[in-house]
Amino acid sequence: MQRLYVTAHAWAQDAQPFRLQSQSTPDSNGHDGKSAVWRASFASPAGHGVRPYTWVGTDAVEGFARGVTPGPEDSYSPTNATTQIFDMVYLKVDTDQALKVAQEHGGDKVLEKAADTPVIYILDWSKSPLALVWHVVYGASRDDAKLVVDVNAGSGDFIRVEK
Repeated sequence: MQRLYVTAHAWAQDAQPFRLQSQSTPDSNGHDGKSAVWRASFASPAGHGVRPYTWVGTDAVEGFARGVTPGPEDSYSPTNATTQIFDMVYLKVDTDQALKVAQEHGGDKVLEKAADTPVIYILDWSKSPLALVWHVVYGASRDDAKLVVDVNAGSGDFIRVEK
């Protein structure tokens, strides 16, 4: 996240993240709380724009080179519920800790039944509860997930099982 954050600030000094998401790859399935590919989306309230950035730490991803790659800029509306920016100060719990909590709330059973299930991580601001939340997703995407466990990214506390 730090590399993406620094690059986003080169685009816009007031850039703030509103979403961070990992991607499963052939050499990084998320089972250890880590990922070789991260995509973060940032908004610039002053510039009324949003821009995604992708960090790749492996050569196993087609179409992306190692390092940070910016995506296309789009317009930003602060009233859009899907682009609620957050302050990095609220991010105190990393994905390895979030995974541990998710494993205790059903994730271990999912991986016992299907060990090849990828685990991805999505970070965003939630209105209920009002907190920064890690969504630990057991599956290739949130739409077809076998299980989604929400963990408070500030405290590490279990919030709920979505599915």
